Amino acid sequence: STALMLLAAACSLMVPLLVYKKVKFKPALNNIEQSAYTFSPIQFEVAHKTWQDTPLHLPLKAAPLPVSPSPAITTGKSVKTPAEPLPTVSFILYDGDKSMAIIGGRMVKTGSEVRGWTVEQIEHNRVLIRNPKGTKWLKLE
Repeated sequence: STALMLLAAACSLMVPLLVYKKVKFKPALNNIEQSAYTFSPIQFEVAHKTWQDTPLHLPLKAAPLPVSPSPAITTGKSVKTPAEPLPTVSFILYDGDKSMAIIGGRMVKTGSEVRGWTVEQIEHNRVLIRNPKGTKWLKLE
């Protein structure tokens, strides 16, 4: 009875193994499925070109403002001219040392100059600029 149980156990292990060895399951694949089945990724290198500052130009230009007489001339009082507004950040590509931004319509990187300001640091949502009067953070708009 023990021998019969061992023989049954051996048969239950051998039958599936023999069926697996004899029967080859080959699925029918079309060309697209075959290319997906045999896909293997390849590595490629992207050549980094030398950096060049690229000024961007607006497709439309605003009409010039009408010239009015200066208040200093008409009233005789001195008028303080307003400071030039800060440039605006419209795009940031944050990639560590290779980060770039578009500030005031120009593509810049750390060390570039825009309207008298030097780009000191580029972060994922803001840019630090410096001029002789101090530093300012420009936030991405």
